Amino acid sequence: METPNIDQGSIAYMLGRLDGKVDALLTKAERSESRIDDLDRRLSAVEETKAKGIGAWRVILAMSSVISLILGAYADKLWDILFK
Repeated sequence: METPNIDQGSIAYMLGRLDGKVDALLTKAERSESRIDDLDRRLSAVEETKAKGIGAWRVILAMSSVISLILGAYADKLWDILFK
């Protein structure tokens, strides 16, 4: 089997192409990492807003339960006050 005749110019050319491809891959990886960081920040904001909404909903439900208990306990008295 014959070894191919490779001169230093073609080796430098191939190394330059390889270097360009590595640089392109590194740039793409940096953009991907930046995008992932941005998406992570956005997701954290959505999760925080969701948690606040759930907390507010729980407070509203608890308040409505308390109001229902109070109205139930004093229904007869309220009925007399309102409709007499």
